[in-house]
Amino acid sequence: MPGMTGLDLLDALRSLRRTVPVILSSGYGDSATLARARQADVLAFLAKPFRASTLLPLLEQALGRRADADDEPSALPSHQRLIRGF
Repeated sequence: MPGMTGLDLLDALRSLRRTVPVILSSGYGDSATLARARQADVLAFLAKPFRASTLLPLLEQALGRRADADDEPSALPSHQRLIRGF
């Protein structure tokens, strides 16, 4: 993503569609990044490296969550935020 960080992409995505479930992954998980991810209500933050066995349940949750959601944030089912690797 030349000229854009993952958090920049998240902001752009949220401005277009607030309810899209997002799983962030980074090799840099400083406290500022984690705080910004929490504020943006990401489904999960995975620190690299991570195992497929960690990612797969999150993908299933994201796909199920999206199928139930509409464009209103209040339509999202409650969920537990998952911060992995920290």
